[in-house]
Amino acid sequence: MRYNFDAIIDRNHTLAAKTDMRMKYHVPEDALPMWVADMDFASPPAITDAIRNRLDHPIYGYTHLGDNGHEAAVQWMKTRHNWTIEPQWIVHAPGVVPALNCMVRAFLKPGEKVIIQQPVYPPFVSVATNNHFEYLNNELQEINGKYEMNLTDFEMKAADPATKLFILCNPHNPVGRVWSKETLLQIADICIRHQVLIVADEIHHDLVFKGNTHIPIASLSPEISQQTITCTAPSKTFNIAGLQAANIIIENADIRTAFVRELARTSLETPNVFAGIASEAAYREGAEWLDQALDYIEENKHYVMNYIQEKLPMLRVFDSEATYLLWIDFNKLELQPKRLTQFLNHEAKVWLNAGSTFGSSGNGFARMNIACPRSIVIEAMARIERAIRLS
Repeated sequence: MRYNFDAIIDRNHTLAAKTDMRMKYHVPEDALPMWVADMDFASPPAITDAIRNRLDHPIYGYTHLGDNGHEAAVQWMKTRHNWTIEPQWIVHAPGVVPALNCMVRAFLKPGEKVIIQQPVYPPFVSVATNNHFEYLNNELQEINGKYEMNLTDFEMKAADPATKLFILCNPHNPVGRVWSKETLLQIADICIRHQVLIVADEIHHDLVFKGNTHIPIASLSPEISQQTITCTAPSKTFNIAGLQAANIIIENADIRTAFVRELARTSLETPNVFAGIASEAAYREGAEWLDQALDYIEENKHYVMNYIQEKLPMLRVFDSEATYLLWIDFNKLELQPKRLTQFLNHEAKVWLNAGSTFGSSGNGFARMNIACPRSIVIEAMARIERAIRLS
């Protein structure tokens, strides 16, 4: 079956964050929404069918997850990522960010610290600060047009006796890196030697472009797995973030028990009635849809990269290895962060994520979501070019 990713689906007035939060962020009505990380594609029909079937039963009471959903996730990990896990390792959470908040409370004591790697997904900072913990920034380094980890600095920060937890982003949001086996082994070795818990946010693990392979860090050895929490979800993969379903994979029984206890303490352990149904349908029947979506998104990526190379040489875009998010460097326009946001939103009329929200090293950058019909991507690039020419 061929899926239609060119279809324009109007999301206005559906309570979609991407379209219906314009007033909050002072964004014009006619600005193209290419910011928050969900897709503008219809989710796989198998998910819609499964939810519709459940809707036919008119009672939507308290729900528990049966074995079928976890078994489907286990099979998905084996088939797509060559990682053998057990159903009992999987803990349901309403999302990766709520899970991260529970983790820092479960595993850190007052005065202890978290390592993150900016520029990075902004909630990593708030996960630490909102729970009154300090974060240490192991800044990514741009080397020959590609971001790399500074392992010397990472070891220094991991060696701090107060450092107890590291949040790894793989594939990385926003720079699009799929970290190599060598890099993962090096950071895992450092964390094991310094007894730092690895929390791997791998939510974009299924969204990897041709020529790249995502490696779950916990799959590299039994020792690493025993010191790792892996955060995954069908939400990014199949565009079902609003259904609030994440799979937190923890082999170590003691760590799993402590995490489950914190989930229960904050009453986040109970799934909504559609979460498990949608997840199982996605994992069992969504592979063909995902393969086609990835091909389409990769073509969108090439369109943006070629456009910038040919018509906007004052900009740079990083050749992402994964995710449907592009990291674009606008620094040659010499605009301060607030002015760049104003320029994009009000003059180009393209609503992107401000790079400054990903850390100070993101100043002058913006993140573009290209999981949308190609006509939107084409219009967005034309608008940016027009605005730059007129500025």
